Amino acid sequence: MARAKNFLKGLSASYLLILVNMLWTLVSLPVALHYLERAEYTIWLVVAQVAGYLAMIDLGTTGSGIRLLVDHKDAPSQGAYGSLIKSMWLLGLMQSAVILALGLGSAGLLPSLLKNIPPELTGELRRLWIWQVIFLAVNFAFRIGNQILQAHQRMDLSNYAQVGAFLVNLAVLLGGLQAGLGIDSFILAQGLSLLLMLAVMSVACVRLKLLPARGAWGSWSRAHLQQVFGLGSEFFLITVGTTLTTASQAFLLTRLISLEAALIWAVMTKLFTLGTQIVWRIVGMATPAFSEMFVRGEMDRLWRRYRSVLELSVLASAYAGLLIALGNNAFVEVWTRKPIAWPPLNNWLLAVWFVLLTQACCHTSLILYLKQVGRLKSVYLGEGLAFVLLAIIVTPRFGISGLLGCSIVCSALVTAPYLTHRVAKLMGQPGVAVAIEWSRPLARFWVIMLPLGWVLAYFTRESAWLRLLGCVLPLAVVGLFVAVRFCLPRDLLAEILSHLPPPLRKIAAPLAGVRAG
Repeated sequence: MARAKNFLKGLSASYLLILVNMLWTLVSLPVALHYLERAEYTIWLVVAQVAGYLAMIDLGTTGSGIRLLVDHKDAPSQGAYGSLIKSMWLLGLMQSAVILALGLGSAGLLPSLLKNIPPELTGELRRLWIWQVIFLAVNFAFRIGNQILQAHQRMDLSNYAQVGAFLVNLAVLLGGLQAGLGIDSFILAQGLSLLLMLAVMSVACVRLKLLPARGAWGSWSRAHLQQVFGLGSEFFLITVGTTLTTASQAFLLTRLISLEAALIWAVMTKLFTLGTQIVWRIVGMATPAFSEMFVRGEMDRLWRRYRSVLELSVLASAYAGLLIALGNNAFVEVWTRKPIAWPPLNNWLLAVWFVLLTQACCHTSLILYLKQVGRLKSVYLGEGLAFVLLAIIVTPRFGISGLLGCSIVCSALVTAPYLTHRVAKLMGQPGVAVAIEWSRPLARFWVIMLPLGWVLAYFTRESAWLRLLGCVLPLAVVGLFVAVRFCLPRDLLAEILSHLPPPLRKIAAPLAGVRAG
């Protein structure tokens, strides 16, 4: 029950975080486009994404450190737990120093690397980059608080800290833009919010007594550093592959087409990014509990829980993907009030890619936290390299549609079959059980909802507002009912309802077709 309680608390807090993040995006983007030139704002977006490449100096040690803390957190008085924390903090400080050295040293090379940057904006580009490097280094130096909270399944507190940071960020950003600070408003807002978030997480660890008692800290250990790096190296290669596949598009579009194409990508994928944050939080909140079940040998329970999480996540991706496919262009038109759009085909490609990435996210999270990586790291790295090479060939001719097609092809032909095989092998089950049986809720949902969606889309094609109110909104309501009533497995649905407050359970159970317990 404690695991379920922590999972639900963490999941609800994560959705509050996503709601605040969505508020930040909905408000900040149109306001920024009002006060800044489009090229100036695009430079901020591109610099933020390129800084993600520098963050790969992490070498996978964030995830591996959390996983190793789970191995020792049940015995905090034995010294190994405190020693591991000290070793991870020292590692964060060393990585922070490397980030500063590499980032500040490369500031002069960035304009030529990105290409297509207007000469008059190169000074702003360098300044933004330097501050991004500083913020990234600070985050690495003090990330240990967040790692400890996650290892103890207190992601709710981590999420609440980020909620406060987003609200501070938004307030400072709006104030700075109105005061005429221009692009420096982003720098000030990000810096203050980062310091707040790190401070709150550190205080939470102390107040919850998640740190070892005095005298039980031990000392930093080379063996622990080797363990963190050993498991982290496997995390790292997977991170490199996924970064190339999912976070290189703005960089590639800037080099291969134009800065304007990168802006179109950044704006038109906002709903997609939001959707992945919502859906992937399900498995993200469950992963520490899976690790604990594995450490304690509760394998039957682990596989039952994992199948439930996978089916729920994939079904949620189908639901969100349908809304993106039919409403993305209309949403962006109403939201930005700017002439930013792309062909409807791209929205359907996003929906398909969403489902593929969600399946991969679930399988990969499980394999990583069971420490059964094997050849998975090589598969992800191969997929990332294949995507970049294919995109360089296809994108100049077919544009963003071609880029999305490359993403789908690489995900469907490389990681998807391998991940399905690995999970089935770990379970001792035939691959067809994972590939087909676990995908039935997804297939059932699309068979029911796609015809209705196409009909509503046809009759609401005249305006963006009509599409949102006459197509997307009805699909959101009907789709939720269809998913709950006809697609979710009955046992999973009954368990979800059992954790609802009694008054809400009495209302939800008849709608779901389940007896209220």
